[in-house]
Amino acid sequence: MTSLFKDGVFGAVVRRRWEPSAGYPGSRAPLDVDCFVPARLAGVAEPLSLDLAGRFAEADAALRGLAAVEKAARVDAAARPLLRSEAVSSSRIEGLVLGHRRLARAVASGRHDRTATLVSANVSAVGAALQRIDGGAAITTELLCEMHAVLLAGTVEGFEPGRLRSVQNWIGGSAFDPSGAVFVPPPPDLVAELVDDLCVFAGRSDMPATLQAAVAHAQFETIHPFADGNGRIGRLLALLVLRRRGAIPVLVPPLSLALLAARDRYVEALQAYRFTGRRPIFELFADACMVAADGAAHLARDIAALQEQWRAQAGHPRRDSAAEALIQRLPEVPVVDLAVARELTGRSDQACNEAINRLVAVDVLRPTSATVKRGRMFESVGLFALLDQFEQRYGSPGSVPAATRR
Repeated sequence: MTSLFKDGVFGAVVRRRWEPSAGYPGSRAPLDVDCFVPARLAGVAEPLSLDLAGRFAEADAALRGLAAVEKAARVDAAARPLLRSEAVSSSRIEGLVLGHRRLARAVASGRHDRTATLVSANVSAVGAALQRIDGGAAITTELLCEMHAVLLAGTVEGFEPGRLRSVQNWIGGSAFDPSGAVFVPPPPDLVAELVDDLCVFAGRSDMPATLQAAVAHAQFETIHPFADGNGRIGRLLALLVLRRRGAIPVLVPPLSLALLAARDRYVEALQAYRFTGRRPIFELFADACMVAADGAAHLARDIAALQEQWRAQAGHPRRDSAAEALIQRLPEVPVVDLAVARELTGRSDQACNEAINRLVAVDVLRPTSATVKRGRMFESVGLFALLDQFEQRYGSPGSVPAATRR
């Protein structure tokens, strides 16, 4: 099998015997399966054509421009909502659909909501992984496995959290055997070396960051190294590459939201990467990064403006007041009770209770219908509508330019 990665050489097909197992009870007989093994990336001096260099340079500049947005306005409050939006959108691509209000209420109340639990775990995985990169960690197989364990924490479906897959998987077709699959990834015995090779590639610095993120993501999805959660971890990998290269600052661009807006194009581009050409995934990633950067900048400014509106409604609380401290933290934790308010502000129960009452009186906070053992819960007014409008604007079909026809 060739290890080159250039036009017309994308990998090789290997035939393996697939045996039915307890994990696939509906299958009836063994099958000979053609598995696609992508070409290695790490050891190639010039792994990719740079004919799209100008486009990727523009995408890199758009992402790096978020640093200027951060300096120009007080936008730190948008960091957590943007991270949540990325995780929510990435989960939605996989069919895990819920809104920000439902997620926030489920987290605040601690009540069982399976979808909210899975999406909240994705939020945790994205946040933890970015912190690891910020702390100087390298992108390694071990890191990806750790984040996979966070992503699938608490699941009971037997998807081997934190471990590379030990069985053959496939995409499309029957759930019981790979006979009608759209795509069959590499055999399990090749997965570890392919992921190690990918991580070496992800540590390079000799190409535009957005180009590197596109290739890393497409290669990861082609390897499909886990029994479940590949899409979410693969999109997280793209963010890790961008963060390691310094292309994204504090504000996390909602890349998955842009990919959600171009979902059909996204699926087609991944399939093309494996067999016919890399340009579709390159163009899509460049476009998606620019859309996500624009979206992050707009949401950061809109949240800062909403906080100023809250301050005006509350009569411009003193800078050292509990009310001001709550206004600063509400975008991060939009549903609170008295205990959460105390934790967020570091103030006494009395000060927090007075602040909550003050913000309720001027419609910055509203009591929710849900309660917890500690008492009533309150949600911020205007933030969820702002997030819904943001995701409608940047996550709807047409938000990302159509593919270039060549």
